[in-house]
Amino acid sequence: MPLKAKRVYRDNRRTNSLQLREYDDHWTVQLDRYNPEAGLKEFVLHALTDARHITVPCVLGALGLLALFGK
Repeated sequence: MPLKAKRVYRDNRRTNSLQLREYDDHWTVQLDRYNPEAGLKEFVLHALTDARHITVPCVLGALGLLALFGK
């Protein structure tokens, strides 16, 4: 599934929040445990629980770059 949606819609709930994504040829509906737009706490919890498939590779990549080029 492509990561780039044309539009993303969310409800206003802090937890158990619906997310609708609009693509050129289809829609997806997902239930997020935490709504990242609700505040900093929810943003972090969303990254750790709902978006691990994106967060983990980014963190590992950053750690790898730090190991290669960091002092």
